[in-house]
Amino acid sequence: MSYRASKAALNQIVRTASIELRRRNKQSVVVALHPGTVATALSEKYLNRHPSIPAEAAATRLLEVVRALRPEHSGGFYDYAMGPLPW
Repeated sequence: MSYRASKAALNQIVRTASIELRRRNKQSVVVALHPGTVATALSEKYLNRHPSIPAEAAATRLLEVVRALRPEHSGGFYDYAMGPLPW
């Protein structure tokens, strides 16, 4: 339960920060990003259920998303392929 509560709080922080920062800087972008399943010790028990990628590849994909973000994306939640994710 505490994990879900902390994720909900994080989501609300992203949305609220995007609103507050836009008031000061119309070009600001605040988003949450989902890297997909990254092959690490933390995700080891899930690797046989989900496709995974090495951490370096995940970081590269997220940097590509960051480069593509525009102010109209602010407040959203996006995956590693710039696909919008529902809150």
